[in-house]
Amino acid sequence: MRFRSRRTAASRSLRSDETGNILITVVIVSMLIGALTSLAMTTGQHANTSSTRDRNSEQALNVSEAGVHQAISRIDAQSASNTFVDSFSFAGSTAEGDYSVDVTRMGNDGFIIDSTGSVGGSSLGRDRRINVTFAPPELFPGELLALFSSTSIELKNNDILAGDIWANDSVLIRQGVNHNGSVTAAQSWFQLEGNGRVGGNVWSGGYNADGTWAIDVGQNSIIGGWAKASVTAPADPETCDGETHENYDVVMSSGSSIGGDLTTLGERLGGGSVGGTIALHTCTAAPAPRPLPEFNPFVGTFDNPDDPDDYLEFASVDAFQTWLTGQSGNIEGVLVVTEPAPSQANRINLSGANLIGDTTIVTNAPVFTNGIGDDGVADSAKFVVVSHYQAPISTGCDVNHDSSECAIHAKNNFDPDCRVAVLLYADNGPVAVKNNNEMCGTVVSEGILIKNNQELNVDPRVQRTVGFGPTTWEIARWEEIPP
Repeated sequence: MRFRSRRTAASRSLRSDETGNILITVVIVSMLIGALTSLAMTTGQHANTSSTRDRNSEQALNVSEAGVHQAISRIDAQSASNTFVDSFSFAGSTAEGDYSVDVTRMGNDGFIIDSTGSVGGSSLGRDRRINVTFAPPELFPGELLALFSSTSIELKNNDILAGDIWANDSVLIRQGVNHNGSVTAAQSWFQLEGNGRVGGNVWSGGYNADGTWAIDVGQNSIIGGWAKASVTAPADPETCDGETHENYDVVMSSGSSIGGDLTTLGERLGGGSVGGTIALHTCTAAPAPRPLPEFNPFVGTFDNPDDPDDYLEFASVDAFQTWLTGQSGNIEGVLVVTEPAPSQANRINLSGANLIGDTTIVTNAPVFTNGIGDDGVADSAKFVVVSHYQAPISTGCDVNHDSSECAIHAKNNFDPDCRVAVLLYADNGPVAVKNNNEMCGTVVSEGILIKNNQELNVDPRVQRTVGFGPTTWEIARWEEIPP
């Protein structure tokens, strides 16, 4: 019996130990379950908070965009009435939240729109901020052109140009011209006379009057890129509609070179060299002709109520010339001149004029200048000359004759510093530029003649110029920035 009693006591002791272990395990498991439950609840709360913040952030961006579109609507309304203010601010709301907007005018370059959208309270609220440039449309969407002609282009005598050239008709580059860019003669021939240089590519879409070549590269002249002699809109890319191959020959005089490939429907003639592959009797389609950029003379020009001289209209050339004399030749602002009888005898004469700020001249008369300066003008100014002059039938523009029928004739040291970006535009007649002129900008017209040491560098500042394009303004930049 004693032995059995000892076993019972031992069993009781063992069961007591097991019970204690179970209790400890239960306590530990309970603690773990509690911790996990608390963690799950905390995680869920964080997830809900994060989800709310993410949703508020997305909505804040939508609200900010609503502020931008409201600003654009207000700017368009100002454009319709041709009355602008230098800056304005406003606030508004949507069903999602509130926005605050600041708009700053950049003169004729457009507007900066700064819009901040806010959604939610102080703890879960989110702000998103958008900065937008609302500017005139691009003159040539997606590209920069130094010269654009709806007909032909002729350069002569040691001109230096930087930027691409486009002509719907022919391009003739005469003696010693150095052109750092590409050339397109969309529907006609290209000729580079002796000792000339084209740094980029050359593309022609037709042939000369004699039908003997499409591209002619003179002695010791250089085309740095490829050259292509194509056919205007061939219906059959295999036969090129039966076009005569000889019309599309590429003539290369001794010492001339084409750095890249040569592709032509015709033959390659002469002793020049080609750095790339040569593809003869190859039919390619010429580029389609392009229209002149559209100009709306009174769209987007600013009538600034704080400066009554910012926009002036003149009923005749004589009235403008009288005003110019009274200004001692200093010009700025938007100047609109309507001449009842436009002719070379009734033309705007800017000879000796001096730019003192952004200047736009819009006229139906010819424009002539024999030297122009920019003393005192601020950096990054623009000088825009628009002539809608149409010459009498059977007359022509001659770069060598001051009174010939050019829409714009810039002569002798037309030399605004490159602080000023220049745009010369003539939609009904040619532009002639002659003698030691230097400018940064673009010439756009129905025919271009440039002669004698002209230096022209394409300038991106004229790419967006008020008054040009199918609309007044467009979004040029859309960027989110820190609130």
